[in-house]
Amino acid sequence: DRPGLEHPHRVEEIQGFYLTTLRMYIMNQLSASPRCAVVYGKILSILSELRTLGMQNSNMCISLKLKNRKLPPFLEEI
Repeated sequence: DRPGLEHPHRVEEIQGFYLTTLRMYIMNQLSASPRCAVVYGKILSILSELRTLGMQNSNMCISLKLKNRKLPPFLEEI
């Protein structure tokens, strides 16, 4: 889902590995309770939101740089 990737299928494989690992970790920590699916879904939702926020931040930083504006110190560190 990201344009310009050289090996998108490889990225999907790696993401799948991490998703499976996360799901197994949650199942292990919650002793396979019915809440596992809910917790897993919430974490995936949060990860998606973080990715969106990261993209918005990157776009804002690029926009500020194009306008020759100085970035605030906390944004320069990112």
